[in-house]
Amino acid sequence: MWTCSQCKEQCESQFDTCWNCGYEKPGKKIMSESFEETKKETKEIENKTLSEKYVVLKFFQVLAGLFMFAATGFFLYLLVQFSEVPEAGRKLLEIAMTTSTVSYFITMFSLFSIIKIVDFLFDLDKKTDK
Repeated sequence: MWTCSQCKEQCESQFDTCWNCGYEKPGKKIMSESFEETKKETKEIENKTLSEKYVVLKFFQVLAGLFMFAATGFFLYLLVQFSEVPEAGRKLLEIAMTTSTVSYFITMFSLFSIIKIVDFLFDLDKKTDK
């Protein structure tokens, strides 16, 4: 750690530039407007709420819901096809249907859990903003 001679902030020893003011260790300014812009953008990102930072999770929630809908449709189609198979063929497909059914329920539980986790995070963010 070293102390910037310009702004008196503590800086990491591996950096030769103060992140707070842009001055070099001896006090000579080496950063220009781009440094100030980067610093401003970083502070803007830090000031955003979790909901603003992770808005992509809402899109992911919608995608998970659509996948749940599609998987349910496919599973129902599979059940209809299985019911139309002759009795002799059903014996051969029992293991495949059992596997498909278990996979379907695991998928539905996982996707529902993901949706609820994202809801929880956004609700938590709303409560901590107040």
